[in-house]
Amino acid sequence: MITCKNDRLLELLWFVGYCIEFPTQLAVRIGGGAEWNRRVMYRAIREGYVKLFRKKHQRHVIRSLSLTEKGFDYVAQGDPEAWAMIHSRINNSDPVYPAWIDKILRLHAIATGTVMANAAGAEILQSRKPSLMSPAKRAKNSIPPDPNSAYYYASHELRAAIEEYSPESVSKSSRTIGIIVKGKQCYFLYFTGSTRMYWMKNSEENYAAAIKSLLIARGFGVTTIHQVVIGSTMSVAQRLCHSAKPFGNKYFVVSTFFAQCIFLTNNTDGDHLLKIILHPDMALAARLYSVGIPGALNLALPSVLVSALNGLLAAYSQSYVVILGIYYKLQTFLYLPASGIVQGMRPVIGYNYGAGEHKRVKKIYFVTLGMSGVIMLIGTIICLTIPGQLIGMFTTNPQTIAAGKTALRIICAGFLISSVSVTACGALEGLGRGTASLIVSLCRYLVIILPAAFILSHFFGAVGVWNAFWIAEALTAGVSLLISKRVIGV
Repeated sequence: MITCKNDRLLELLWFVGYCIEFPTQLAVRIGGGAEWNRRVMYRAIREGYVKLFRKKHQRHVIRSLSLTEKGFDYVAQGDPEAWAMIHSRINNSDPVYPAWIDKILRLHAIATGTVMANAAGAEILQSRKPSLMSPAKRAKNSIPPDPNSAYYYASHELRAAIEEYSPESVSKSSRTIGIIVKGKQCYFLYFTGSTRMYWMKNSEENYAAAIKSLLIARGFGVTTIHQVVIGSTMSVAQRLCHSAKPFGNKYFVVSTFFAQCIFLTNNTDGDHLLKIILHPDMALAARLYSVGIPGALNLALPSVLVSALNGLLAAYSQSYVVILGIYYKLQTFLYLPASGIVQGMRPVIGYNYGAGEHKRVKKIYFVTLGMSGVIMLIGTIICLTIPGQLIGMFTTNPQTIAAGKTALRIICAGFLISSVSVTACGALEGLGRGTASLIVSLCRYLVIILPAAFILSHFFGAVGVWNAFWIAEALTAGVSLLISKRVIGV
């Protein structure tokens, strides 16, 4: 909690006082349960700790909270340090009148940045973060920057610091609502809300450059700056994606001055994503890589297999190398539809597994296996009936066509059984078992087929290499069934 007190009302009053004008929809996101926070807000309004302001603006109704004298007294009694911070913030700000809707909306935007930074684990209190002012103007703060901690500086803190550091900079023209600094990364926060956000490219770039220089001068090792756009919806991102200009439209410009532009929604999902950005979950990243790396290797293994088999077949004739290349072109038409079915199975089987629907998981697995098996059966029939015509689409050499017919008839014996390993790989990846999927792929593309091809080629020549395909598929299918039975229970 900001106030370090176990008092939700005090926590709410601090945010309302520090932000001067606080939107009611943010009250449920200041920590704890949303329903409990809502009750605390209603209590604060009912007992007179805060004042509720309502006014219709364009198509929206603005609901804003401001601290009353009773609220000030409650904060002063509960946390004098928090009261002093609120008092300093109000004294250094211009007065706000109900008719100044633009001013209220601007304060609401800054409040949004403050709440999201707090939810993301950034330090907000001045007593817990390094000061941006020069050493001569620092009150008590001599905290050095910690590269492992995140610090939030609101726009009024930036304005005071930049005017002291670089008086010629026009900070008031910036639309920045605050920045978050962590290590070498600096994130500039912008808010679109329900109104259009006019983006002055040169002004923002100059201001960002000035802030970067200020941070470096104050001991921060910032090397990269990013742009974080917070919106009620993703309408700004959608307009940018559909804009005729690649870097924006008349309301907003994505500047190449920033390393990246991140769009976040103004809700709890946005809070969570900002926290992940600032504090990456290494355990989650390891789990993602445990699935992603085996998947990437699965795509690379066929290329390794083709290179190795080309070396074996080249010792007998270049015609066999040509036949192998023709086969892989033909099998693409067969395995692509099966792969498409498996791709569609992955999210569905994952959702049902996560929901505990194990019977449905088995059903999805067998339905996919049946559909893939039908495709493979059709491919087998075609290769057995018209192998010469298939090879003839790529070459007119009679000897190559004759040898190709033999190769296709032998290799296609493994098509039907290969549907087991293809389906098992997709199911295992959908369940997050990337390592198990990699084991199946290694058996299919390296561990079994290459030794089999090497041994059989010594006894039967190139024909031995073709026989290695269906042998590898049959043995891999057995391995797939064992792994599937253990993981899925099929």
